[in-house]
Amino acid sequence: MKRIALSPTIFIGVFIRKVLPGVIWVLAAYWVTNSWSDRSSIVEFHGQVMVESWEVSGVSSGTLIDVRAQLFDQVEEGQVLAVLDDSQVLAEIQIARKEIERLSAEVDGLAANLMAAAEEEQADWSADLRRFEIDQEKTRLNRLGLLLDKAQLEAKAQRQDDLLAFGEQRAKVLEERAGLSEKELKRLENLRTMGLATEAQEDAARIEWLQNIDEKMLVLQQADVARGQAGELSKSLAALQQSLDSSLAQIGQAKERLAYFQGTGFDHFPVSNDPRLASLKLGVQVENARVDSLVVRRRALSLRTETAGVVSRIFAQPGQSILPGEPVMTLVKSNPSRILAWLPSSLPAETLMSAEIVVSSGSGRSFPISVLEFGPNFEQLPQLL
Repeated sequence: MKRIALSPTIFIGVFIRKVLPGVIWVLAAYWVTNSWSDRSSIVEFHGQVMVESWEVSGVSSGTLIDVRAQLFDQVEEGQVLAVLDDSQVLAEIQIARKEIERLSAEVDGLAANLMAAAEEEQADWSADLRRFEIDQEKTRLNRLGLLLDKAQLEAKAQRQDDLLAFGEQRAKVLEERAGLSEKELKRLENLRTMGLATEAQEDAARIEWLQNIDEKMLVLQQADVARGQAGELSKSLAALQQSLDSSLAQIGQAKERLAYFQGTGFDHFPVSNDPRLASLKLGVQVENARVDSLVVRRRALSLRTETAGVVSRIFAQPGQSILPGEPVMTLVKSNPSRILAWLPSSLPAETLMSAEIVVSSGSGRSFPISVLEFGPNFEQLPQLL
């Protein structure tokens, strides 16, 4: 079986020189013309790795405030790669909260009016039905408020995570800088003992070393504070999620009570023409759609990768405005599985299919590969044509 290697190294001259240095060119010509009949021959061809790539972009416009990956970084699935400014979304969340508070006050007022009417007049089935409907809308408003609380807590938690990540990274840089300044201080101390450095140079180096130490300690303290606040926010988010789950159960119970009561009114017509109640239901539906939209927009401001890969290109930097669909960076697969090689047209396809083919990496390791398909070599036409 012949062996074909895809690497830039040339083995022909080395093989001939070891066998018979006096007839290098004659044997080389003979080997080239008869290599395919020699079972121990090694032929090399150049090729390029074909890697699948994809772009990371946002679905909404905004200002890029942080890029959390550098060129050639290995990223994991679900990792946040970039963050857009969320100040506008948070402002809209506050407006939505005020509207929910207004609707809650309207619910309470309508419930009080129905209660007063029931005390003054004999309560009927229609009044009880309206109270069940109001109870259902109230549970929905309560859930909308909890969703807004969660969106705000997630924004605060993300900021603390950003501070923590920045502090840890800054602390590493300062640690290296402090180590270098300490080495410089020791070098100047030795030189001063030999009379080759002045006291002022030694004092300046000591001051720089102490400044780096102080700055590192301050950054570490800030990182500890951010870590503590991130932990507290994580607990608050967990408790809030439990409240959201409970609110879902309450909405389900309110629906069941309303459906059960409606089933008891077989001799009554369901009364739903109260304009106050109709206006309340419509307002809750509008706010429900608005809150869902705000939650989706808030999460979309954090650009995450759907699969693991390597950052091959970065298009945008913090402070730059990003449009919907505009790429922020390009990722490629970590482990490419296809190689495109250019082979001479005189090489029979049958010979290649029966040969042992390996690809050599830059570290010298070789990996066996198999041929998937053959195709003609297309050359790109000039841009003018």
